[in-house]
Amino acid sequence: MQLADKVLELLRIRREELPLASLVTAYFFLAMASVSLVKSVQNAFYLGRVGFDWRLPLLYVVLAAISGLGVLLYRHLAQRHSRVAITGATLVVLIASLGGFVFLFQSGSPWVYTAFYLWGGIFSVLVPTQGWMLAYQLYATRRAKRIFGILGTGGILGGASGGYYAAWVASSELAAQQLLAHVAVILAMMVVLIVASSRMGLSEAQGARLEQNGDSPPEGIRSSLRFIRQSPYLSYLAGIILVSAAVTTVVDLLYKNALEDRFAGSPGEITQFFGGLLGTIFLFSALFQLLGTNRVIRRLGIGAGLLALPLALLGANVLVIVVGAFWTVVGMKIADGCLRSSLHRTSVELLYVPITDGRTLTVKGILDLAVFRLGDGLGAAVFLGLAALPGSSLHWVAAGTLLLTLAWGALSWLIGGEYVQVLRRSLEVRPTRSARRALEFPERVAERTLLDALGSDRPAKVRFALRQLMEHAIRPEDIRFQEDFSDGSELSQSDEVVMPHFAATRRAPLPPWIDAVTPLLEHDDPDVAATALQLLMLLRPEEYQPRLERQCSGRGIPDQLCLHYLERFGAEMGAELSTKTMLRWALQANAEQAPILARLMGKLGRREFLAPLLDWARDDDRETARCALRALGRYRDPSHLNLLLDALEPLWSRPAAREALVAYGPSIVPKLAEILLKGDNLEVRREIPKVLSELRSEASVEALMSALCLDPIISYRALKGLNKMRANWGLPFGERSFSPALQTWVREYYELLNLDILLEDGGGRARRLVRKAVRERLDRCTEKIFRGLELFLPPGDAYFSYLGFTGEAPGLKENAIELIDLRIRGELRETILPIVTGYNQREVVESGRELYQLPSDLDRVLSDVLFLADPWLKCCIIAAVRAEGKESLRPRVLQAGEDVNPLVRETAQWALETWGVS
Repeated sequence: MQLADKVLELLRIRREELPLASLVTAYFFLAMASVSLVKSVQNAFYLGRVGFDWRLPLLYVVLAAISGLGVLLYRHLAQRHSRVAITGATLVVLIASLGGFVFLFQSGSPWVYTAFYLWGGIFSVLVPTQGWMLAYQLYATRRAKRIFGILGTGGILGGASGGYYAAWVASSELAAQQLLAHVAVILAMMVVLIVASSRMGLSEAQGARLEQNGDSPPEGIRSSLRFIRQSPYLSYLAGIILVSAAVTTVVDLLYKNALEDRFAGSPGEITQFFGGLLGTIFLFSALFQLLGTNRVIRRLGIGAGLLALPLALLGANVLVIVVGAFWTVVGMKIADGCLRSSLHRTSVELLYVPITDGRTLTVKGILDLAVFRLGDGLGAAVFLGLAALPGSSLHWVAAGTLLLTLAWGALSWLIGGEYVQVLRRSLEVRPTRSARRALEFPERVAERTLLDALGSDRPAKVRFALRQLMEHAIRPEDIRFQEDFSDGSELSQSDEVVMPHFAATRRAPLPPWIDAVTPLLEHDDPDVAATALQLLMLLRPEEYQPRLERQCSGRGIPDQLCLHYLERFGAEMGAELSTKTMLRWALQANAEQAPILARLMGKLGRREFLAPLLDWARDDDRETARCALRALGRYRDPSHLNLLLDALEPLWSRPAAREALVAYGPSIVPKLAEILLKGDNLEVRREIPKVLSELRSEASVEALMSALCLDPIISYRALKGLNKMRANWGLPFGERSFSPALQTWVREYYELLNLDILLEDGGGRARRLVRKAVRERLDRCTEKIFRGLELFLPPGDAYFSYLGFTGEAPGLKENAIELIDLRIRGELRETILPIVTGYNQREVVESGRELYQLPSDLDRVLSDVLFLADPWLKCCIIAAVRAEGKESLRPRVLQAGEDVNPLVRETAQWALETWGVS
């Protein structure tokens, strides 16, 4: 049992995944074995009976045309039948066609060998492609990344077995024909495996895709081609398949030309050499698949997996150009075969998995059947063209292959970066557009809608309608401003109030809806009434302007409507209130008028207003005090800092004090940083990160970074502040600066999860309370980890990954994990990945115990948590310790009786008293 577990661990497959994976791997084994057998027979027959000339490259062009028709036929059938049924029917048709070829071979006609070569080319692509289509329905991104390597290994071993088997039995022409009967048996076994896999059921990956995409009808060929062309990612993928197929075809033709020259007219020798080399290629490919493919992709990414083959072929091409011998061509074929069926094939297949718009199978059918064969045709055309040039055809063809390989490498490099963006786009949450849009009035079309909104019982809706009427119904050319010195001069001299220096008179007729605005002057919401007055001031200045002047010129304080209007629109109307008048109003203001005056004084910013504002800041009326605190911040007076900092402690004044401190700007960052790190008042310290996050300076960033490992609430708010600053302005520091804090939260996650697992068995209500508290903190810790990653990963990657990881859609969760896997490196990768990739919580805990040597004894874990945890979790644990009578933890409870937090002290004293300890 231990050996089996070690094998499963080596293969990175779980026990419950083994039955389905075994069936699909068996399918790939048999599929590639049959492909090796067919390739050996088709090349032996054609090269031995027809020979190598211009007709062989031309067959590749014909194959490309036939494959295009095959895609159309397959798409037509897929719209009417299930893919399992189509795959089974395809295999049955292939079995029947094999029987027909065995009969036709008896005639010995050359056209039969040509037809069989074409049939073999279609067979070699169609059979494994249908297996991969099934695999996409069975596995989502992360699981595919683990299991596709195993599926590929099964196929490679099958290809090796088929090649060696073909070489072993190839002693006569009759034996070669008998191999086709063996292929028919293999295809029949594959039909059974397809049916068994489908009955075992599709995995969560298909369910996730159906959930995301709905049950939409299949797309047409034109729509799918347009989809590929419009997507940079799929365009790069199509380019890679096209160019790589062209390179493979040129290499294959060079190899077959060399075989025909070396074993002219000897099908048996060709079959033996071809089958033996094919088996060897697959064998080495299998070893690399088992030992290297997963490591390369996991550590270096899919981009490195795609670049490996073109780089290897570049070196092989150089050898062919320099040396030009038979074995250099064979070496290039070996390099192509070993890496193509292992690392390259797995990397390409993984590129299809993140496609989440329900078109994976359609796109794959087009690319693997049509584009791949189109690449074959391109390669054949290149071979014919270069071989016809004067001089050594081998050197010309190798030089052309070199250029194609360079293009292949460039496309592989580009798609490596685009793969990450596709994963991210699959996770992005696009907010719906707000239903509240700015209305346009080309012909006053929406006027009736706005008039209806004026009667709404929602103040926000009424204000919106008034603003729209003010913006669109009143044109600047409809208003004429005239200077009016007489009234303004008299007012200025008598009451020191400078009222509007100009009066507006309308040129255009009044709109018919003005009567609907007038009643709003009595609206309960002061902002609605003030906005209505502003609109009426513009529409009827001759009526409402004198009213405003009378209110402001009297000895008493203006009414509420006038005060609200001056606060909101006084500057727009050109009103300038004298300092003396404002101070007189301040002496007369009541509890409703003082907040309005405080806001108005803050906007005017005259130092003469500091005395009443300071008095109001200490007023018993909370609204007045809040408005005064906000106004004091606009003055940026250092002598007021202590007053504002003290206002951070009471809950009711915190928002106003924070806003006032932000108005000071970066100059107060050193003082805030000192309080954050060394202050005595915990409540004030917890509010400082919210202020610092609004102050754009390197010093504020450093202060927040230094707070990441302090009190849990302080560290969380500092983290949120840094996230906000990074989103708005960017941060001057990179991953290394944040790694220590991030590793602290990662360890905290493992410790909490370890405690949660140990609390699973037994216990009463007190233990359930502890588990609930632990799970709440696990959720918070998960959020902190992703927020920490968002500080240095490309903007949005960690955020969208967090949404996918914590969401309900399995497919998006897989893509989220894959995106994080691609983005993080080094020690962080080793500690964070087990958290997101663990199959269950126990598996994650085992990783945490191995990484941090966490204890597995409950009492010891509770003792550690009582020493380190936050106050609420400590209280819950003390209650559970007392309820379960854990005497061994009594010393820890005694220590908790001296905790700095009063709630912890009180809970510990209660527990000790019930224990009988005074």
